[in-house]
Amino acid sequence: MRLALVTVGDELLSGDTVNTNAAWLAAELTDRGVSVERVTVVPDRASDIAQVVNEYHAEYDGVVVTGGIGPTHDDITMEAVAAAFGQDLETSEAALQYIEEHGGYAREDLTDGTADIPAGATFIPNPVGVAPGAHIGTCTSSRASPRR
Repeated sequence: MRLALVTVGDELLSGDTVNTNAAWLAAELTDRGVSVERVTVVPDRASDIAQVVNEYHAEYDGVVVTGGIGPTHDDITMEAVAAAFGQDLETSEAALQYIEEHGGYAREDLTDGTADIPAGATFIPNPVGVAPGAHIGTCTSSRASPRR
């Protein structure tokens, strides 16, 4: 499987934060036989995120996007990924249940949009945070390719 990795954050581009997520994810994916062929950092700007996700979705078997998700004002990654796939955001009941059961939060205490994922996406549990993950689109390969 050929994969592109997109990390989101103005703090990465300004040098305020070292992009340890990209290094860790690339190593983990490589260890599992995935060929990480592109790592790109984009700003906290929905149009840039959507453009890169759309472009890479057409070119690679998969795109992993990290950063810019969560319950704060500048977390626009879900919105941008939804736009790249021509979808709206919708609240995931599965995400809300997971956050309540495993995160220790009540629904009424969550910031609006915390459990929103692209329409048609599948919720991915986040065991170390509040922001849910999501899978959207189709996988062109049912398993990772052997290492080359």
